[in-house]
Amino acid sequence: AMGAQDDDTADLAELGDEARWRLRLGDLLAARQRHGAAAHEYGAALAIAPEDPVVAARFARAALQSGQAERAVAALRPVVATHPEYAPSAALLARALEAAGVEAEASAFAVQAIRLNPFDPAPHCVLAAVGPEPQRADEAQRCASLSR
Repeated sequence: AMGAQDDDTADLAELGDEARWRLRLGDLLAARQRHGAAAHEYGAALAIAPEDPVVAARFARAALQSGQAERAVAALRPVVATHPEYAPSAALLARALEAAGVEAEASAFAVQAIRLNPFDPAPHCVLAAVGPEPQRADEAQRCASLSR
């Protein structure tokens, strides 16, 4: 449930050559399941374009997949604050916060992500794990049915 397909590959033209090159390299590494190396390249792109929600989402996804939840949270927080309508960032921040053990906040960002895109399974899966107790069973069903 974490492919790059949920990043509308926004217009990356304004990123500049170096950042675009690092992103492409990160994509190639991620496709080979080399998430730590991908996170390194995406991190270099993020250093050049720290405000870009697509770059932050790519970095956060690779960081999460290589066990660096706190780094994912740190990259996503400012972007979710400046781009609150960008659903992939909110969904990823919910997952990263859950992975970092920050459950109440993970739940809050999952709710925000669902408001933006109710069809993404990831935030429903977060709520199934850390959401309000009475809603967990329903969210687990949504997580399962949307993940198919």
